[in-house]
Amino acid sequence: MPIMDGMTLLRELHKSDHYADLPVIMLTSSIMYEDRVFASEAGANDFLTKPTDSWDLLQTIEHYIV
Repeated sequence: MPIMDGMTLLRELHKSDHYADLPVIMLTSSIMYEDRVFASEAGANDFLTKPTDSWDLLQTIEHYIV
């Protein structure tokens, strides 16, 4: 992301009253366990690693919009 990384964006979203309840699915190339924990602590609802199967991605999205 050109202006800020995903973790920074996540923290900024959760500061906003308008977006605080927005479900966030992190999609990243990082496979480090620490990044998963950090994302969860920052407020991510789910965490997928690239490459992600399109079926898994769609199922995860569906979980949060249904």
